[in-house]
Order: sequence, then C-alpha cells, then structure tokens
Amino acid sequence: MADETKGQRTPGGRPNTPGGRRPDRNGGRSGGGPRRSAGRGKDARPAVSKASPARVFALQVGKAVREREAFTHDVIEAQLLEARLSEEDKAFATKLALGVTMSAGTLDELIDHACTNPKALMPEVRDALRVSAYEIIFLDKSPHAAVDQGVELVRSVEPRAAGLANAVLRKLVDARRTFPFGNPDDSLVALARKNAFPVWMAKSVLDDRGKDELKAFLEASNEVAPLYVAENALRAEAGEVQAAFGEARAEAEPVTVDGRAIPRCWKVGNHRAIARPEVAALLKGGKAIVSDASAQAIARLAVPRTMPGRFLEVGAGRGTKSILLQNVAFERFGAQMPLETVDNLPFKAKIQEKRAALTGVRLDEAHVLDAQRLRAKFGDEAFDAVFVDAPCSGLGTLRRHPEIRWRITPRDIESLARLNAVILQEAAYCTKVGGLLTYATCTITKAENELVVERFLRSSIGERFKIVPLGDAAAAKAPGASRQDAAKALFFASNLRSDGPDAHFAAQFVRVR
Repeated sequence: MADETKGQRTPGGRPNTPGGRRPDRNGGRSGGGPRRSAGRGKDARPAVSKASPARVFALQVGKAVREREAFTHDVIEAQLLEARLSEEDKAFATKLALGVTMSAGTLDELIDHACTNPKALMPEVRDALRVSAYEIIFLDKSPHAAVDQGVELVRSVEPRAAGLANAVLRKLVDARRTFPFGNPDDSLVALARKNAFPVWMAKSVLDDRGKDELKAFLEASNEVAPLYVAENALRAEAGEVQAAFGEARAEAEPVTVDGRAIPRCWKVGNHRAIARPEVAALLKGGKAIVSDASAQAIARLAVPRTMPGRFLEVGAGRGTKSILLQNVAFERFGAQMPLETVDNLPFKAKIQEKRAALTGVRLDEAHVLDAQRLRAKFGDEAFDAVFVDAPCSGLGTLRRHPEIRWRITPRDIESLARLNAVILQEAAYCTKVGGLLTYATCTITKAENELVVERFLRSSIGERFKIVPLGDAAAAKAPGASRQDAAKALFFASNLRSDGPDAHFAAQFVRVR
C-alpha cells in the first residue's frame, strides 16, 4: 500500500494533512475570524427548527461534545433521558450523533473544501453541517432530504447561514460520487478517508501490524461494540444473572477470548436488554456490571495463583477492574484478597469506594496518588502482586469512545509511552521477590505496548524480572513461526474484530531477584 500522506491533494486542490484539519479546542479554526456572510450579524436570532427531532438531537450532542470535550456516549445517555423522541428517532439520533463524532475530521476536511472561507465558519454552523455531511457521505440516505434538513438545521442556529449551508451541502452531494477520492486497496489516504480515520493513525497501525490487520481494525472500529456483562459472584446467587436475562427475553451467551473461557462473562445480544427491569435491577444492585470481555480476561491474568498478602492496582479509575479482580480472587481462594488501589484523581477514588460498597468488594484503601511516585509512597518490595492498568491512547476501544480518534495525536502516544515506562518501573520496585507484576493497556500501538516492555526489561529494575509467557507457546515453536507468532506467545493481545471484544494488551513478569 502506497504511503501517500505527504503532498496528497483532495478534489478541492488543497494539500491534505494527516487526518485532515483538526478542530481547535473551541471547535473552530486557529486564526479564524468573524464572517458576516456566514451569518454573524449581531441581530441574527436562531429560528424555530424545521429539522427532524433526531437531527436536532444529534446537533445538540455534537455541540456538547465539542464545547465540553465530553465522551459522546455519556452525553447521549444524559440527553436521551430528557428527550421526547420515539424509539425509532432515538435509534436514528444515536446513530447520527456517534457517526458525526466518529467521522468529524473527515467531515471537516470535506466541509472545508466546499467552503470559500472555512476559517470563518461559526462553530455552531460547523456542528450542524457535520450532521448532514455525515448523512450524505456515510449513510445511504436521500441526498435531497439530507440537504433540505441540513439547511434547516443550520438555519436553526444561524438563519443567515442557510444559503451557505445549501451551497456547501450540494457540493458534498457531488463529492459523494468520487469519495474517498482514490482506491482504498492501494491508497492509504483513501482507505483512511473511507473509514473516517486520521491518516497518521492508519499509517501507524499499518507500520505496526500490517495491511490485513489495518483493514480489519478500521472496519471493526466503525461498528457497534458488543455488550458484555460480568456477573458479580460477591452479590449474585448462582444462576441469578442468567435467569434475569431469560426473564427479560434477552439472549446471553458465554464468552471466550483468545481461546480462553471467561467464567461469569455474558455477551448480550440485545443492547436494549440492560434497560429492562429484570436486568436493570441486577446492575443497580451491584449483582452485575458492564465490562468488556477483554478487560475481564486481563483481570483473570493479573490475580496470582496463590493468595497474595497485599495486592496493588495502579490506575483503578472508577473501580471496574477492582470488582473483576476480587471476583477472580473469590473464585480461586474462597475469599477476597487484600486490595489497595491508586488513582491520581480524588473524585475517582470516591467513586471506587461507593462502587465497592455496592458490589461487596473488599477495598482496603483507595490512594490518591501520582503513579510516578509509587516507590516514594510504598517503598521497595511492598506488594506480592502489582497490576498496572496503564493510561493509554485507548485505540482498542474506539467503538465505545469514537471521539478519541480525532483528539489523540502522535505526540500524545509518545508521551503516554514515556509515562508508562516510568510507571512500570515504579511498580516494579514495589513488587516483592517472587511477586507478580502485570502491565495492561487497551490500545494496539507498539509504542505503548511491546516497546514499553522492551524498555522496562532493559532497565536496572527490569533486569530483576523475567517475563511470564501469556500466549500460545506452541504457535511460536511451530515450523515457519514468525516474530509476530513469538510475540503472541509472550503477551496477551486481543485483536479488534467485528462482533468481538475490544483490543487489549497485557504483559506479565515475575521478580526473580
């Protein structure tokens, strides 16, 4: 596949930068000034919208995500509680809102090339144009209806920009005929554009994982993520969760990840099932939690085979992994293990404590601490096992967090890799001789995964550890085995696939001296 990331020109004739032009934090363009022709008259007032309720909802979500840098799913969930929409409109509104976030950079590239002065676009006008641009380019909808509704949507936020909207959207209808402006089979830029990805990100995956994995990753990232539920054996009676799904007439099936069966993990066929009273009661009562199957698999890897005297979870967030870890401990030892957690945000520590109380989890202490100072806080060899759930780019979770792809930058990934190398070494100092150290991410970049491991093993503290193979050792020894096969023998690495769990990575070490 040709590397066309430099000097590539789109139909508008302007050079394309990796990922298109990226919105600034205010949703506009760096250096963009006011433009009267775009409807910035001070006396202009938003009109009553003639756009459909679903499109208005998608516009409101996009505006909130842009202004607050919020997570799209969180905004949708909150606004659906107040929206007066039919079930059909809710489904379409959700599809639009997620799709616009997912494809924002690609949509902006197209909108910019259809505008005379894109820097002058009001952020609210751009929000509205994105909704209709997504319909025109990525959905099999009537172009005429999309243009008409797009004009009304823009009119609702800036009446004087209706003419501009009509011109821009009609140009996009014409552009749709040749989109993605190249052959995705031999053009990296066209492949990235077709799947609404920044070009730099597609190139990174191509360089790290190869062409076949890139295509599978791009396609799967744009699909709806499956729903996985973890049964909480600390609260639920045996068979109670499965029975509730049966009463709710929701199909729930057991799960395997990378050939490993995951006990008490259920894949739910109908996403709406969690809103049904029987299932909602389980979640509200702490008898079950929503958690990706790969995350559940990693929690099983992180718990030692013998009861640890002291276990540390680094990067505990809102406490989901804590619940999973203690469930594994209860299964293996018949009791929960001594568990301490670390997170650098006080509000997350409070959430951990509340969730622990709800779910019956033993949580000895939730430390609010910068993970780069673990050794200073706990000293050397303080824990029998340490689990680092590392901060990462989250590229393995793009289906659940579509905003990531246009917010993250190559520099962010480099910074996270450096940070995690420090955190892993700090955690290593706190691990006892004979103790277990686990490093995990929810991303697929080599910089944050394999290269962090390599850097750790070359460090002075890393030299005191040996890696624990987590994968298929037989595959690595088979005739003709590649370096990739060897890597699979060492690490847990779930690939992102349609209708499968998120992409996660884990490496494990034992301290030998």
